[in-house]
Amino acid sequence: MKLKFYILLIFIFGATSCQDVNSLVDSIARRNTVECQAIGFAGSSSTQYKRFEKIRRKASKEELISLTKHDSLAVVVYASYALIDNELIDPSVLLGEFLKDTNSVSTFCGCLMGGESVPSLIYHRYWSERVDYPDSENYNYRDYVINDSESLRRMDSLILYSENPDWILLNRALQNRIYNDKFRSRIEEWAFKENEFYALQYIFRNSLSENKDKLEAGLSEYLEGEDIYEAEIEEINQMLKEIKKY
Repeated sequence: MKLKFYILLIFIFGATSCQDVNSLVDSIARRNTVECQAIGFAGSSSTQYKRFEKIRRKASKEELISLTKHDSLAVVVYASYALIDNELIDPSVLLGEFLKDTNSVSTFCGCLMGGESVPSLIYHRYWSERVDYPDSENYNYRDYVINDSESLRRMDSLILYSENPDWILLNRALQNRIYNDKFRSRIEEWAFKENEFYALQYIFRNSLSENKDKLEAGLSEYLEGEDIYEAEIEEINQMLKEIKKY
């Protein structure tokens, strides 16, 4: 009799837990926005993020993997976050699944509302845990130290060899480290064939001596393009001055 009672309790608990997860998923899907823990000018706690935290605690690995196929991009992202946070899957595997996805999901972090691609959100969930910033209040946004890992190296390699990565992902991949010779031809392809600004930056920082003429031509070509930011123009002009002095 006791055995039947315990089995019934387990069944009821399992059914309730599953129902809770489904209810949370439905609520996240209706809102369909990826929110940070604190939102708004006052830094209020996000109800959407609290739903995610409950799913992270309650859902199994199999449920979370299934949720990465959900119609709601917010559910997809939060399920991916939970898999990464709970160390249930290598983040490079998730990134590989979504790297070609160009869909943007609504985001709300602090007082900033906008949109971001699914692969960018997945990447930065892991990347942000590998970054240390200086204690000084006056540090430059580029003054961070990467606690490198095999997973991050795989993620960056996937980005470098993808066809059309999100610009911020290419920037991150090229900022994270100095690559060995096996990546050289791919980075030069980004710089001199695709004329990507961040690849030109990388070449300037790390292999100027053997690429001086091509880099000067590539930077000059980039200046002739459309929709260039003022900060990029200033940086390119400074690089060109340094090249002429080299």
